[in-house]
Amino acid sequence: MKNRLDLPARLDHQGARQLYAALLSMPPGDTCLAAGQVSFVGGLALQLLLAAAAKWRAEGHQFTCQPMSPAFMDDVTRLGVDPKEFQEDQGSCR
Repeated sequence: MKNRLDLPARLDHQGARQLYAALLSMPPGDTCLAAGQVSFVGGLALQLLLAAAAKWRAEGHQFTCQPMSPAFMDDVTRLGVDPKEFQEDQGSCR
């Protein structure tokens, strides 16, 4: 099964809470997060994304963010993570 989730524009504290709830409710399977409309990524949301990516991949599933907005990539980089951490060999979320 392939899951798809459109990320909110702001992944601040409230956005991180929404992201956490959405990730908890997802069934197992490959997951694609559409980050093309993201204008801000905070540290808490980034930690959630990293933890989710590690969990999904450890269970043998893909976890990717495609497309990524320039703001998403800039904020992730500013927080010390390479945006490639959220890319895998697949196209944009469909």
